[in-house]
Amino acid sequence: MPTPPSGLPTLACPPIKVILVPTAFSDLSRHAARYARAVAPAFNARIIVVHAVEPPPPAVEAIAMVPSATLGTDMVALMESARQGVDLFIRENLSGVEVGSVVTVGPPDHEIVQIARREGVDLIVMGTHARGVLNRLVFGSISKSVVESSPCPVLLVPLHPAQTQPEPSGRSGFGNAPLAPA
Repeated sequence: MPTPPSGLPTLACPPIKVILVPTAFSDLSRHAARYARAVAPAFNARIIVVHAVEPPPPAVEAIAMVPSATLGTDMVALMESARQGVDLFIRENLSGVEVGSVVTVGPPDHEIVQIARREGVDLIVMGTHARGVLNRLVFGSISKSVVESSPCPVLLVPLHPAQTQPEPSGRSGFGNAPLAPA
């Protein structure tokens, strides 16, 4: 294995052909999408954007005394709104790369992992809050659950308050190492 000038061995990276980017239409999701957009061309990879719509818990119907048919109509409207949101998210954040999308119903962490398995995803790029351990312990974390269950590597992109965009140069953020397959 060749040794770069830094003295560290060069590591071979498995091919990355499919990148999954979950979105909740947040700044966090947009920030992660920009990283995926920077990585995808280096590997000639396509991106799949996924948004999971969480249905209301069954108790909501009982408490609100809303008929199931009304909730079903609301889910259809939620799904359509989510599809439109995903389309807008792609136009605003992922121009210039090949992108597909999936809108699904269920808990986001479970849906992300299931779609990654089904679609043969090689890398998941998702945002994470730059918060402390206490917040994660109390509130849990979708990203933590995805990392623990994912069939592929997960790149967690933190969003710090002062941070608005990733490196625009196509660089990895690790010195001057370019984003490129081995």
